Amino acid sequence: MKTETALIRHGSKAGISRTDVVVCVVLALVVGYLGHLKLRMMERDSMHLLIASSASGIYRQIFAAAIENAGGRTHYWAVSSPDTTHANYQPTSTDYFRWLMTPYEIQDPAKGAGAVQQDFRVFNVAGFYVFDLSDLKPESNPWVVVADLSEASPSGIPFMITRNLNENELVGVRSGSPEKLKNLGIGKYDTPFGRERLIVIWTGGGVEILKNKLLFFDAPPSWNELNPTSATNQILQP
Repeated sequence: MKTETALIRHGSKAGISRTDVVVCVVLALVVGYLGHLKLRMMERDSMHLLIASSASGIYRQIFAAAIENAGGRTHYWAVSSPDTTHANYQPTSTDYFRWLMTPYEIQDPAKGAGAVQQDFRVFNVAGFYVFDLSDLKPESNPWVVVADLSEASPSGIPFMITRNLNENELVGVRSGSPEKLKNLGIGKYDTPFGRERLIVIWTGGGVEILKNKLLFFDAPPSWNELNPTSATNQILQP
């Protein structure tokens, strides 16, 4: 009896202590927060995939126009430098998108291709808002475009990438350890996604979200993921 009384007095009697309660509450809050965060991330992924699907429509429309007008004067794919055979040279991705969406005029093919519908949802990404061609400016364009592709380009080459990539050309990596995207979100453009993610539209029309792999640490995607074919094409900036 004496021993039991001593145990109770010193808090050693079996039972739930105040510390146990605090730990349980903290764990419940952490689990709840992580669950909410995961749900928000899933909702955001769904929204971004919808935007990416609209963006893949640009690729499909260009591909269709190129097939339909094979051998014609107009070359619908972005090019990295002007020459006499390409009436469509546009120095930036913004100029290129505007050219694609501007109605075609036979007297002046360089003015517009009319190859892509004016669906501006593709530009409304994470704080960017474009409602007509007059809104489409370098500061409101979240996309870069890979140049010098064609309808014969194999699947798996990036065609459109969100501009937070911050690279002027694709980097080919064939062997060795994965090379990280060093300028992701920390170059000229930190928008729309910083170092968190990229949206990619592939040749072939596929779409993908490449994410920083760790929640609280920096582990950006690699060139191996973004450029599995090791292409070295130039990239048009906004």
